[in-house]
Amino acid sequence: MPLLPLDGDHASTDEEDAPVTLTGIDVSGGDREQILEALTLNRQLLHEPQPDAEVDEQAVRQTIDDLLDQLNASE
Repeated sequence: MPLLPLDGDHASTDEEDAPVTLTGIDVSGGDREQILEALTLNRQLLHEPQPDAEVDEQAVRQTIDDLLDQLNASE
């Protein structure tokens, strides 16, 4: 299931036709559960098809590294 379902029922403009690029889901100052949820969502970005968006894999991997650092610092 794509993480970013786009509604195709409304009129399209040039701005809406531009591709969406996903760079990762970050949590700033979140608790352990929020960080774990963000890690799960980022894993889904990398490993599940996202037909309505492009995924910047390098940026998502960097976000995952940052979240793991944040998780380690909180322990």
